[in-house]
Amino acid sequence: MTRRINLWPWVPVLVIGVAMGVNTVMFLVARSAAPRLVEPTPYLATRNEDARQAARHAFTAAGLELATQAVPGGLDVRITGGTVSAGTLRLEHPADPLRDRDQPWITGATAAHVPATPGRWWVQWTSADGTLVARIPGEAGR
Repeated sequence: MTRRINLWPWVPVLVIGVAMGVNTVMFLVARSAAPRLVEPTPYLATRNEDARQAARHAFTAAGLELATQAVPGGLDVRITGGTVSAGTLRLEHPADPLRDRDQPWITGATAAHVPATPGRWWVQWTSADGTLVARIPGEAGR
């Protein structure tokens, strides 16, 4: 006669062990990511959001479109749909504000090459008077 081993009492032990393992990994990952302050005063940064939203709507209402294309060593940024006045092209890195930079936009220009390290960037074009704004994500090439 063979004796059967009952494994059901070990199921809760296995489930608790797996849960402890997952929680340990989540704890270690959370501890390894260094928190950093992206915006020192977020409440002040949002005080002009309504004006920026109106400027973004004015940009699209004028029939303009901001587009990016990944190229080796950076981004090519284009404005289509008409000519624009002078302004500023801003690249913002989502994870590292120290890598953000501004580049002047010449009146009548329709394209510009912006050197950037590979990865995701926010690309923002703002007219010199601040009445037109466009903001899109972009991917810099390798």
